[in-house]
Amino acid sequence: MDTVRFVDRVKLCLKAGRGGEGSSARRRFRTHFVNWGGDGGRGGSIYIQADPNVFDLSKFINKVKFTAQEGQPGLSNNKHGGDAKDLLLSVPLGTRIEDENATRRGSPRSRNSALFSRRSAPKAPAR
Repeated sequence: MDTVRFVDRVKLCLKAGRGGEGSSARRRFRTHFVNWGGDGGRGGSIYIQADPNVFDLSKFINKVKFTAQEGQPGLSNNKHGGDAKDLLLSVPLGTRIEDENATRRGSPRSRNSALFSRRSAPKAPAR
């Protein structure tokens, strides 16, 4: 008979996505050059969401590092890069969340309430 392992404490490494690089395209306009590149896209943030259908933290045993997507780079012709999608981690109701210094960050208690964890990097302006 297989024993089921109940996991109620995990340590995760979370990293928000970086903003996309700005484009350094230039265009000649009469006697001088003007910046013609677009800004980079916004990187993804990480949110921790309370889910009533999750009962333990066993899905975090094998994967402990989570990184949100990076923003897309800007293009020429003042085209802005695409924003990255946010990463959503589902945990049981009432999960206590602490940072690396054991400072309490919060606890998502109501159904589908999301707790902000890591803010994405701002998008890079065109050079």
